Amino acid sequence: WVRRFAPSRSLPAAFEVLGLKYLEADELRARFDRYDVNGDGSICQVEALQILNDAGLQDATREEALQLVQHLHGHEEEAVTWEEFEGAVGKAAEVIDKRVYPISGALFLSFFGQGTMAPILPLLGRSLGLAASELGFVTAASSLSRLVCNMPFAAAAERFGRRPMLVGGSLVGSIGFGMLSVSNDLQGMMLWNGLAGAGGAATMAGAGLYLNDIATPRNRSRTTAPCLGSG
Repeated sequence: WVRRFAPSRSLPAAFEVLGLKYLEADELRARFDRYDVNGDGSICQVEALQILNDAGLQDATREEALQLVQHLHGHEEEAVTWEEFEGAVGKAAEVIDKRVYPISGALFLSFFGQGTMAPILPLLGRSLGLAASELGFVTAASSLSRLVCNMPFAAAAERFGRRPMLVGGSLVGSIGFGMLSVSNDLQGMMLWNGLAGAGGAATMAGAGLYLNDIATPRNRSRTTAPCLGSG
């Protein structure tokens, strides 16, 4: 019992399986009304049994359903109202997913590399005898690469998943920055800076979609903030 219904913040773990905290207000209300079979404005013990069944607990008992209702209600009651149902789900939806932090770290490293390169690139170009216009081409290579790669990488993240873009983008960006540091001609610097830009675009595509995936309506702005804050 404890393992199956141990509370996760404000919701039992079996209840969170349904993903209710990711629903918009009207969708959540529609789900509540579906469980409120008799239409009396509350979910009773028998109706709560369907919630557990939907969560994959086909062998759930009425006693377990009563425990669910009482957990959501907060008192020894046998029914939970819409306000209590919404409040329990809303409280869980406020919590920021811990997966935000490593993604934020990856974005920070990506933008830190670009920020560090900005003041160093003119000095490197001058030491190699590049003209100001040639240095402009090198700088533009990264931005152009991002512009070209943004949409294809977003489509790739939808098709192949977010993690490959996050990991692959960071790896490609690291290679680009590393090779840029040892380049000694215009073509090489443009190539590797463009590769670094492509890696940054892949990282942003994967991170942006991933953060949107794990955000809820109540914490979306805080969850997706690293996409802008890291820059």
